[in-house]
Amino acid sequence: MSKAYLLVICLLFASFTGCMEDEEEETLERHVIASGTASYENATSSSVMMGWQLIMGYEDSMETYLNEMMVVNPNMTREEALEVCTCNSTHGPSGLPYNETWADYDEYGWEITLVSGEGTWDVIWLNYEGAIRASNKGPAFWNSSFSELDQRGMSNSGSKGPLEKPEQICSGDPDNNWMTPYGFPNNCEHSEQLFATNLYQFMIVNTGETDLVLEWTVYGWK
Repeated sequence: MSKAYLLVICLLFASFTGCMEDEEEETLERHVIASGTASYENATSSSVMMGWQLIMGYEDSMETYLNEMMVVNPNMTREEALEVCTCNSTHGPSGLPYNETWADYDEYGWEITLVSGEGTWDVIWLNYEGAIRASNKGPAFWNSSFSELDQRGMSNSGSKGPLEKPEQICSGDPDNNWMTPYGFPNNCEHSEQLFATNLYQFMIVNTGETDLVLEWTVYGWK
């Protein structure tokens, strides 16, 4: 076998193993963020929210809450924030232990299983500003499309993802007290620094008038 032939074989093998290493490095681990059952019974509206879940996209830790306080109160020192915050190194302001699964994920996805009944439903994934609009506008707002994680007109079990997390959009007007076109303020200067603005809302909306029971799971990859 010639030296040139051996060199080609070695180069091809090195290229292949290099690709394999890259694929292994990019492999993300799937985590269950939340799960539940959504039901629709005896409804009179043609568009009813069957279930929803807030998905936190921030690091749940003492430093997160201290930083939030210092952003809202620019003159506050870390020591002052420590004195005021009801958090500590192990528990948040709610008194609950920090939730490691709330760390920021690279990708998201969901899976829905039709347990009983028949009909159609929409899966909607909102960013922070969209979640506020949804609470104000209700069904009239749900008809829009917001994310690649949305799925319209489902009638059977299905899933979607992993997909990149939806972009957080801030439309607050700095010349009008950060007021958005939708009637509520959103300070864009603070938006990227506040944990409260780094969340998503997963929704299941019934689009028919028949009884449905669904089981759902939301996943995160990191």
